[in-house]
Amino acid sequence: MSIEPLADFRLVLDAMPDIACVLTPDGLLLYMNRVGREYFGPDASLRQDGWYDVVVPSERERAATHWPRPGSETRAWDAEFTLCRHDGEFRRAMVRARPVLGDSGRPAVWLVTTTDVEDERRLGDELRRRAMDMGLVLAVADDAARLERTRLAALLRQTAIEPLEAAVQRLRGDRAQDSELVAQSVAAIREALEGA
Repeated sequence: MSIEPLADFRLVLDAMPDIACVLTPDGLLLYMNRVGREYFGPDASLRQDGWYDVVVPSERERAATHWPRPGSETRAWDAEFTLCRHDGEFRRAMVRARPVLGDSGRPAVWLVTTTDVEDERRLGDELRRRAMDMGLVLAVADDAARLERTRLAALLRQTAIEPLEAAVQRLRGDRAQDSELVAQSVAAIREALEGA
Protein backbone atom coordinates (compact mmCIF):
# COMPACT_ATOMS: atom_id res chain seq x y z
CA MET A 1 0.00 0.00 0.00
CA SER A 2 1.45 3.35 -0.93
CA ILE A 3 0.83 6.62 0.89
CA GLU A 4 -1.33 7.93 -1.98
CA PRO A 5 -4.48 6.02 -0.97
CA LEU A 6 -4.37 7.95 2.32
CA ALA A 7 -6.00 10.86 0.50
CA ASP A 8 -9.07 8.67 0.00
CA PHE A 9 -9.25 7.93 3.73
CA ARG A 10 -8.81 11.47 5.00
CA LEU A 11 -12.43 12.43 4.39
CA VAL A 12 -13.61 9.35 6.29
CA LEU A 13 -11.06 9.80 9.10
CA ASP A 14 -11.96 13.47 9.53
CA ALA A 15 -15.64 12.54 9.91
CA MET A 16 -14.90 10.15 12.79
CA PRO A 17 -15.88 11.27 16.33
CA ASP A 18 -12.68 9.71 17.78
CA ILE A 19 -9.05 10.53 17.20
CA ALA A 20 -7.75 8.60 14.21
CA CYS A 21 -4.15 8.43 13.04
CA VAL A 22 -2.28 6.66 10.31
CA LEU A 23 1.25 5.65 11.31
CA THR A 24 4.15 4.02 9.55
CA PRO A 25 5.16 0.50 10.60
CA ASP A 26 7.84 2.20 12.73
CA GLY A 27 5.25 4.33 14.52
CA LEU A 28 5.85 7.65 12.76
CA LEU A 29 2.80 9.81 12.20
CA LEU A 30 1.59 10.10 8.59
CA TYR A 31 -1.83 11.61 9.23
CA MET A 32 -4.03 12.68 12.14
CA ASN A 33 -7.68 13.53 11.69
CA ARG A 34 -9.36 16.80 12.61
CA VAL A 35 -10.50 15.56 16.05
CA GLY A 36 -6.92 14.54 16.86
CA ARG A 37 -5.51 17.90 15.83
CA GLU A 38 -8.13 19.65 17.98
CA TYR A 39 -7.45 17.33 20.92
CA PHE A 40 -3.65 17.47 20.84
CA GLY A 41 -3.33 20.99 19.42
CA PRO A 42 -2.77 22.55 16.02
CA ASP A 43 0.85 21.38 15.74
CA ALA A 44 -0.07 17.75 16.45
CA SER A 45 -0.05 16.83 12.78
CA LEU A 46 3.57 17.99 12.55
CA ARG A 47 4.87 15.51 15.14
CA GLN A 48 7.06 13.00 13.36
CA ASP A 49 8.82 11.33 16.30
CA GLY A 50 6.17 8.70 16.96
CA TRP A 51 3.06 8.87 19.06
CA TYR A 52 4.84 8.41 22.38
CA ASP A 53 5.25 12.15 22.96
CA VAL A 54 1.52 12.49 23.79
CA VAL A 55 1.68 9.64 26.34
CA VAL A 56 2.35 10.69 29.94
CA PRO A 57 6.11 10.13 30.58
CA SER A 58 5.53 7.47 33.25
CA GLU A 59 3.68 5.29 30.70
CA ARG A 60 5.92 5.74 27.65
CA GLU A 61 7.93 2.60 28.28
CA ARG A 62 4.73 0.54 28.51
CA ALA A 63 3.44 2.25 25.35
CA ALA A 64 6.63 1.34 23.52
CA THR A 65 6.14 -2.34 24.37
CA HIS A 66 2.86 -2.31 22.46
CA TRP A 67 4.41 -1.07 19.25
CA PRO A 68 5.65 -4.02 17.15
CA ARG A 69 9.33 -4.24 16.36
CA PRO A 70 10.36 -4.68 12.70
CA GLY A 71 9.97 -8.33 11.70
CA SER A 72 7.85 -9.14 14.75
CA GLU A 73 4.32 -10.48 14.74
CA THR A 74 1.81 -7.87 13.67
CA ARG A 75 -1.19 -8.22 15.91
CA ALA A 76 -3.83 -5.63 16.60
CA TRP A 77 -3.75 -4.32 20.15
CA ASP A 78 -5.85 -2.27 22.57
CA ALA A 79 -4.51 -0.50 25.65
CA GLU A 80 -5.43 2.32 27.96
CA PHE A 81 -2.94 5.16 28.39
CA THR A 82 -2.90 8.58 29.99
CA LEU A 83 -2.44 11.20 27.28
CA CYS A 84 -1.62 14.88 27.45
CA ARG A 85 -4.31 17.02 25.84
CA HIS A 86 -3.44 20.35 24.14
CA ASP A 87 -4.27 22.27 27.36
CA GLY A 88 -1.84 20.19 29.45
CA GLU A 89 -4.53 18.10 31.14
CA PHE A 90 -3.71 14.42 31.44
CA ARG A 91 -6.67 12.26 30.43
CA ARG A 92 -7.16 8.51 30.19
CA ALA A 93 -7.80 7.17 26.71
CA MET A 94 -8.40 3.82 25.05
CA VAL A 95 -5.96 3.35 22.18
CA ARG A 96 -6.64 0.72 19.52
CA ALA A 97 -4.11 -0.10 16.80
CA ARG A 98 -4.86 -2.19 13.72
CA PRO A 99 -2.35 -3.07 10.99
CA VAL A 100 -3.27 -2.43 7.37
CA LEU A 101 -1.35 -5.14 5.55
CA GLY A 102 0.40 -4.56 2.27
CA ASP A 103 1.01 -7.01 -0.58
CA SER A 104 3.88 -8.60 1.36
CA GLY A 105 1.60 -9.50 4.25
CA ARG A 106 3.46 -7.06 6.49
CA PRO A 107 1.89 -3.80 7.77
CA ALA A 108 2.02 -1.03 5.21
CA VAL A 109 0.54 1.38 7.76
CA TRP A 110 -1.20 1.23 11.12
CA LEU A 111 -4.60 2.73 11.81
CA VAL A 112 -4.76 3.91 15.41
CA THR A 113 -7.94 5.22 17.00
CA THR A 114 -8.06 6.88 20.39
CA THR A 115 -11.14 7.43 22.53
CA ASP A 116 -10.99 9.77 25.51
CA VAL A 117 -12.46 7.77 28.42
CA GLU A 118 -11.53 10.14 31.26
CA ASP A 119 -15.08 11.28 31.99
CA GLU A 120 -16.37 7.70 32.02
CA ARG A 121 -13.48 6.58 34.28
CA ARG A 122 -14.09 9.49 36.65
CA LEU A 123 -17.79 8.62 36.79
CA GLY A 124 -16.92 4.98 37.45
CA ASP A 125 -14.45 6.01 40.17
CA GLU A 126 -17.09 8.26 41.74
CA LEU A 127 -19.73 5.53 41.62
CA ARG A 128 -17.30 3.06 43.25
CA ARG A 129 -16.45 5.64 45.93
CA ARG A 130 -20.13 6.28 46.59
CA ALA A 131 -20.83 2.55 46.73
CA MET A 132 -18.04 2.18 49.29
CA ASP A 133 -19.46 5.13 51.25
CA MET A 134 -22.93 3.60 51.09
CA GLY A 135 -21.52 0.28 52.29
CA LEU A 136 -19.93 2.10 55.22
CA VAL A 137 -23.22 3.89 56.00
CA LEU A 138 -25.09 0.58 55.88
CA ALA A 139 -22.51 -1.08 58.14
CA VAL A 140 -22.79 1.79 60.65
CA ALA A 141 -26.60 1.61 60.48
CA ASP A 142 -26.47 -2.14 61.06
CA ASP A 143 -24.14 -1.65 64.04
CA ALA A 144 -26.45 1.05 65.41
CA ALA A 145 -29.49 -1.21 65.02
CA ARG A 146 -27.66 -4.05 66.75
CA LEU A 147 -26.67 -1.71 69.59
CA GLU A 148 -30.24 -0.42 69.83
CA ARG A 149 -31.55 -4.00 70.05
CA THR A 150 -29.04 -4.68 72.84
CA ARG A 151 -30.13 -1.53 74.68
CA LEU A 152 -33.80 -2.45 74.20
CA ALA A 153 -33.19 -5.95 75.55
CA ALA A 154 -31.43 -4.50 78.63
CA LEU A 155 -34.28 -2.05 79.16
CA LEU A 156 -36.85 -4.86 78.89
CA ARG A 157 -34.92 -6.90 81.45
CA GLN A 158 -34.87 -3.95 83.86
CA THR A 159 -38.46 -2.81 83.42
CA ALA A 160 -40.35 -6.05 82.71
CA ILE A 161 -38.49 -9.27 83.37
CA GLU A 162 -36.72 -8.45 86.65
CA PRO A 163 -39.89 -7.07 88.34
CA LEU A 164 -41.83 -10.15 87.19
CA GLU A 165 -39.15 -12.45 88.56
CA ALA A 166 -39.27 -10.62 91.90
CA ALA A 167 -43.06 -11.04 91.97
CA VAL A 168 -42.67 -14.77 91.27
CA GLN A 169 -40.25 -15.11 94.17
CA ARG A 170 -42.76 -13.45 96.51
CA LEU A 171 -45.59 -15.71 95.25
CA ARG A 172 -43.56 -18.88 95.74
CA GLY A 173 -43.71 -18.43 99.45
CA ASP A 174 -47.49 -17.92 99.48
CA ARG A 175 -48.89 -20.37 96.93
CA ALA A 176 -46.46 -22.91 95.58
CA GLN A 177 -48.81 -24.31 92.89
CA ASP A 178 -49.75 -20.89 91.46
CA SER A 179 -46.21 -19.62 91.68
CA GLU A 180 -44.94 -22.44 89.45
CA LEU A 181 -47.48 -21.51 86.77
CA VAL A 182 -46.47 -17.83 87.02
CA ALA A 183 -42.77 -18.82 86.83
CA GLN A 184 -43.41 -20.72 83.58
CA SER A 185 -45.29 -17.74 82.17
CA VAL A 186 -42.46 -15.36 83.14
CA ALA A 187 -39.91 -17.73 81.55
CA ALA A 188 -41.93 -17.77 78.33
CA ILE A 189 -42.21 -13.95 78.38
CA ARG A 190 -38.45 -13.63 79.02
CA GLU A 191 -37.67 -15.97 76.13
CA ALA A 192 -39.93 -14.02 73.81
CA LEU A 193 -38.51 -10.64 74.87
CA GLU A 194 -34.88 -11.69 74.68
CA GLY A 195 -35.41 -13.22 71.24
CA ALA A 196 -36.78 -9.91 69.94
